This record gives sequence, C-alpha cells and structure tokens, in this order.
Amino acid sequence: MTTVIIIVVIIIVLAIACLVAVYYDNVQQAKMLDKQYGELTKNIVISSIDIKDSVRIYAKSRIVWMRGTAYSFSQISGVSMEVQTKTEGGDIVATTKTSTLGTAGRAAVGRMVGGDTGALIGAGTATKTTTIHKKDAVQHDVYVVDIHIDSLATPVQTFTINGDRELAMDLYSTIDYIVKRG
Repeated sequence: MTTVIIIVVIIIVLAIACLVAVYYDNVQQAKMLDKQYGELTKNIVISSIDIKDSVRIYAKSRIVWMRGTAYSFSQISGVSMEVQTKTEGGDIVATTKTSTLGTAGRAAVGRMVGGDTGALIGAGTATKTTTIHKKDAVQHDVYVVDIHIDSLATPVQTFTINGDRELAMDLYSTIDYIVKRG
C-alpha cells in the first residue's frame, strides 16, 4: 500500500514539474515576443496551458502573433465564425406503440380469410410507431473561429472554443476590427 502512495506522489510531483516548466517557457516566450514587437495591446488566451494557443495583438507594430507565427495586419484577410451544437452523453431510447384497436380488427379479418394463421398475420400488420430520442443528453455550443491569412503556407488558422461564447466573440470581433482597419 505504501508503494502505491509513493508512486502516486511521484506522479503528482512530475506533473507539477511539467506544468511549471511549461509555464516558465510561456513566460520566457512572452517576454521575447514583447521585446521583439513592442507593447502588447491585447492577449486573447484560448488555452491557459500553451502560449501558442493564444492570439497576441501588437497594435503599434501592427502584428498578430498566433500559433508560433507573426502576421502583419495586412496579411489578415478575413474572419468567420461557426457555431456547432454538440450532444454528449445520455442513452438512446426507442419507444414502440402499437394500435391495439387496429390489431384486434386486423386479426378478426385475417381469421375470416385465412383461419388461425390469417389471424396471426392480420394482427402483425397493425400500425406501429417507433420514436427514438436521447434521454439525459447534454448539449453545448462549440465555436469555430477561422482566421483567413494571405499566405499559401497557412491560409487559415482555426480556433475551436468549447462553450465560451464571450471568448469566441472577443476573438472574432478583434480580428474583424483588424481586417476592417487594415
């Protein structure tokens, strides 16, 4: 039992060490970018783990830095946003309803035409309705923001934002502003 506890503690310590190292690298890279492009005007953080999942705006030097690459304002040619609704979890429930009045009538007609076998066949032709739906499913919005760039190497940078409409709108409107101002 103590061996398991020691292993768990080692894993936790290693995970924390990795997070500290990533944080330190992010801070160093941010300092380097700020030194290279000047004062940071706006930082839109898509993911708090990696600086490459942020969009850094340097208005004075007219630079948008994202995913490890700097683009001049004039290279940003457009932006679009799509909202997708995702459904997760829940169980698929199928409910079948058979009209009993129709079953009895069809069985009686079937018996007159074909005896006992006809009664079974007639009952089997009753109207059945099956409804399928998801029970206890959770829906949430996923925002996909595409930033269009005048570049053959990377014509589009796509950011997927789960459930945070405010963040998606901030990214979209900031890039839209840059496109309109050129």
